[in-house]
Amino acid sequence: MSSTERPRPTSYLIIGWLLALVIAPGVGTLISRSGQTLENRALAPAPEFGWVELMEGDTASGIDHYLEDRLIGKRQAVDTNARAGYEVFGDSTNERVLLGPDGWMFTSRLFESPCLFEWPDTEEVFAALDELRATLESRGAELFFTLVPEKGWVYPDQLPSAVPYRECGRPIVDEFRFAAATEPGYIDLWQAVVDAAAANPEPIYWATDTHWNYSGRLAAVESVVDAVMPGLYDPAVVVDRGPRVIGGGDLAALLGYEPGDSARELVIERPGLTAESEPFFDRLGRRWTLQGDFAPGEAIPGRTFLFTDSHLFHTSSALANWTEDILVVERRDHDLAELGGYLRDADRVVLSFTARDSGRFLLEHAEALNDLLTGTAGG
Repeated sequence: MSSTERPRPTSYLIIGWLLALVIAPGVGTLISRSGQTLENRALAPAPEFGWVELMEGDTASGIDHYLEDRLIGKRQAVDTNARAGYEVFGDSTNERVLLGPDGWMFTSRLFESPCLFEWPDTEEVFAALDELRATLESRGAELFFTLVPEKGWVYPDQLPSAVPYRECGRPIVDEFRFAAATEPGYIDLWQAVVDAAAANPEPIYWATDTHWNYSGRLAAVESVVDAVMPGLYDPAVVVDRGPRVIGGGDLAALLGYEPGDSARELVIERPGLTAESEPFFDRLGRRWTLQGDFAPGEAIPGRTFLFTDSHLFHTSSALANWTEDILVVERRDHDLAELGGYLRDADRVVLSFTARDSGRFLLEHAEALNDLLTGTAGG
């Protein structure tokens, strides 16, 4: 082509196509809301560039997957598919979610076969708790433990009619609960929540989430506070802020669709008192202190250490209104030694886990905390 020849139209098309290929994913990301996906997997990461990757074809394959995941309109297509599956056909787009009537959702893990329960011997669990209790009592501290009921066992009538293995695992947990009733420091939070569900005309769990809503949260708080310091909890300080709407819970997120959920927002407001918090232990825990003038008997005194899962962890703001000083740590695979200083100064320890895992977690954490207190951890 001579210096006076103009580029062919085909050249412009090729250049434009290449630019669009590079720019479009970024533009699509900017257009999509908050850059997150409702698809039930992580998006393909940007590929690595290097001679090895190029020679083995990994870079080319990575570019394909990266661009495919970020095509303009794909998010909307995924969302539309999930919406149609849920609203039109009543189907679950995720095997981990069971769909019940009236928009109720449940985790399928509770009803799988064989039962996915790693439940240790009951006497072994109680022996570990007894050891930890003796260690704490030698320091002038107390031990409490409890089980959080599963949503599917609180509202069995909302389960899908054809759900298999409806009673999977329930006999195991019931046997443990009945045996625990005679153990020192056992808090029957399970029965308190079941009773609250029966007495409340509105659900006390979110329909699209595994967790309880504001009403369930307060039922749990009342159960724990009354067990630790009978007569302290006062329902008169509960304030109803009216309906609260959320986009959708953890189960809805697994479906890739957020149909919305609502409940009355109930909060605790004690005159002249506020609970202030700060992150603790790499943000997996929160330490709450009660601020204001309160006389002896108006708050659980001293330091309380609560080791729990997501249920009571997300209930800590309400629980903190009744405790002078409480550290709430969510169970994770982390180094418990970092908690040693606070644990050794605690006036009481509370262990609380969701029913399907509570036997195993109670055993593991009772042993680990006892080793930490007696100086035998890692030995």
